[in-house]
Amino acid sequence: MDSLEIAQLKDSILNYLNDHSKKNIPSEVVYDELKLENVPSAIYNVSLKEMDRENVIHTTDTSGNRSILILTDAGRKLLSEGGYVKRLDEEFRKDKQQEDDVLKEKEKTVLEIRNLKASIKGAYALSIIAIIISIASLLYSIFFKLS
Repeated sequence: MDSLEIAQLKDSILNYLNDHSKKNIPSEVVYDELKLENVPSAIYNVSLKEMDRENVIHTTDTSGNRSILILTDAGRKLLSEGGYVKRLDEEFRKDKQQEDDVLKEKEKTVLEIRNLKASIKGAYALSIIAIIISIASLLYSIFFKLS
């Protein structure tokens, strides 16, 4: 599963718990009620553990792989702010903006290098002209002083 699908899974869990917030809900009930049979149970359980570490839900382990899920205030706040999908979208936008900034800096550097090359060519031409004038004036002064 990619990060968007996992974010959607976590949002579904949060929404389900929010809709049924008056009850202590076993994790397998949420899994069954949300019809997550296409989601491997390992991914579901890892997602629950991550959400517990982030303190958006509280899990209480019971026998075996079972646990009771409780939505926390932080989970309600996350839901009101748009959930995991919105958070992922914001992170994507930040990453995209950083990539755009780096690309603009590279383009700016390329333009500066081109301008510098043009300036160097101009300075080189002026140096050649200056050398020619210096040689001409030196020759002029040598030949006219001798005569």
